[in-house]
Amino acid sequence: MEPIQTTNNLIQFAESDLPKEYVSVRRAFHTGTVENLGAFEHVYGSRGWILKIISKHNSVYYVAIMVYYFGYRTALINEPPWKYWEGDKSDNKLYQGDNPLLYKELRDGETKRLDKNTGRTCPDS
Repeated sequence: MEPIQTTNNLIQFAESDLPKEYVSVRRAFHTGTVENLGAFEHVYGSRGWILKIISKHNSVYYVAIMVYYFGYRTALINEPPWKYWEGDKSDNKLYQGDNPLLYKELRDGETKRLDKNTGRTCPDS
């Protein structure tokens, strides 16, 4: 297993690991834009990264790359779990993502929204 050390490694792995039937997503890697959303502490029960792919027809896909003891796996997800974003815990651009200030705001906003809806308080970040 080759370690993922750069955003380009991440994109290459995600594209190659996606099932063949995801033709539109695979095409969007080449014809659309790809944004690294950074590292998340919980994606399908594992740590990992999420890529946002916007096709040339403005379809949005989120591809999660999960880290397991045996290697990496990909999955399409509906929305990033912003409350689990942890890109601000590292100086590494791969973990921070392409726009860490925005992602921090999204995480903090999600945490506050969840608190308001559940009545629970979360510890400060």
